[in-house]
Amino acid sequence: MKKTKSIMEMIKQKECVVGVIGLGYVGLPLAITLANKGFKVIGYDIDKHKINKLLNSENYINDIKTSDLKTALQNKLFIPINDSNELKQTNIIVVCVPTPLNKKRKPDLTYLKQAAEIVSQNIKKNHVIIFESTTYPGTTEKLLKKIIEKSGLNALDDFFLSFSPERIDPSNKYYNVNNTPKIVGGIDKESTQVTAYFYQSIIDSDVIKVTNTKTAEMAKILENTYRLINIALIFEMSEICNKLKIDIWEVIDAAKTKPYGFQAFYPGPGVGGHCIPIDPIYLSHEMKKHKYKTKLIDISNKIVLNMPNYIVNRIKNITKNHKLNNLKILLIGMSYKKDVDDLRESPSLELFKILQEKKAQVDYYDPYIDSFTFNKKQYKSVAINKIKQYDLVVICVDHSNLNYKYILDNSKLIFDLKNVYQNNKKKVIKL
Repeated sequence: MKKTKSIMEMIKQKECVVGVIGLGYVGLPLAITLANKGFKVIGYDIDKHKINKLLNSENYINDIKTSDLKTALQNKLFIPINDSNELKQTNIIVVCVPTPLNKKRKPDLTYLKQAAEIVSQNIKKNHVIIFESTTYPGTTEKLLKKIIEKSGLNALDDFFLSFSPERIDPSNKYYNVNNTPKIVGGIDKESTQVTAYFYQSIIDSDVIKVTNTKTAEMAKILENTYRLINIALIFEMSEICNKLKIDIWEVIDAAKTKPYGFQAFYPGPGVGGHCIPIDPIYLSHEMKKHKYKTKLIDISNKIVLNMPNYIVNRIKNITKNHKLNNLKILLIGMSYKKDVDDLRESPSLELFKILQEKKAQVDYYDPYIDSFTFNKKQYKSVAINKIKQYDLVVICVDHSNLNYKYILDNSKLIFDLKNVYQNNKKKVIKL
């Protein structure tokens, strides 16, 4: 039988060693938070380049203070490793690996399965295993549990298994691991109890216990499906307002004065990152197995994915150049959102790709993205002082550290997708 009281006492006394698999935007902040709370943390990642950076006190996640990383390393409370066998020292393992889409835009559970195999090779009795990687309902119980049980241990009798969805919002100045409520669902009551106790020992916010792993998995999917659908709605509204010659930004500002029943969402070039463009697709894919068509998710996804094409058509009309041949265009912002260096699912990349296919001369400027590779070719951020040579400047991302007055003063024409220039300017066209 699992020794619930024993592991909870170890958590209370901070005698347990915590392993974190995956040291990216989710795993590294969690690992440093745990170390700051006094837990010994072994952080594993398959990327040797990341591990070497961490061992040299080099921070690659903007949401972490480099001083906190250095302190954790100096106190030997955070040990970055590239050898998964070291996880045998742990009592708790938290899995924070990517769950992307493949080239056919279907769920890719490769990293999650690999992580479960690593857990299976290193697990012992009374281990606490927690998955934070977003996935469709039923994954933990039907897939990951079976992989871990290849170890010979049984989840209900020998170890604790839970799902607790990550809630990381890169570049958020207020919410972080420490002050964001945590959802926990285990395969049994003991797993839920122990996992909730663990998180309550490291965060200064609420821990919400739900019935099982499926409920916790579904809660995360709902959060981001809600956002996808509302973003799709506002994208469609922006197209409608353009047809009717109404300022969508003014409409939103007016609507959000209502103190109830309305939450403001805003237009843009699309959605990116590791959550909104991906999580609803996981649910849609799973429901096909149940012969259920997720109609609202599917149409919302279609609207969102079409946004870069809509913007290109707007560019044709704005410039009166319907072929875009040799039109010189500068995209401001290549990352998927404001003040981050993350390119995952970035709509700016898709816009860049379409403009290139249309034979436009397209460049970009982004203080967070020095370069990126597309079609086996590397592209570098141009110097902002070259802005005068472009026929059109497109504001794709409203980074905080940009000199928007300089951009306005030195541009011939601006297509503002983010409402940076709120007051009407003669050479600014709004989305």
